[in-house]
Amino acid sequence: MGSNMYPSASASLFSNHKDESLADVPVEQLIENADAFAAVFPEKKYEIVKKLQELKHICRMTGDGCSPALKRANSGIDVAAATDYHQRIVTTQAIFQRIMSYTVSALF
Repeated sequence: MGSNMYPSASASLFSNHKDESLADVPVEQLIENADAFAAVFPEKKYEIVKKLQELKHICRMTGDGCSPALKRANSGIDVAAATDYHQRIVTTQAIFQRIMSYTVSALF
């Protein structure tokens, strides 16, 4: 994941009180260039998902199972299942790293 993250304070992306450095950048561009959003209110999550879908992106997210944004997303993972899903990803990454380390050491 990249480092272009918008924390909860950036929920102002959708208001008239944008950070001065972002004032001239269209909201769609900010959303499209973001790697992640953190601690965003539910109504802002919905707006983010909606904008991404309008821009022809496939949207996936984790969150509360009753969240309107989670239901609108093309693919959603409820928080209860998110931990298991994340663990599978971490395990897969660890296996891949072991294979890469072995391959590199065997070649050199």
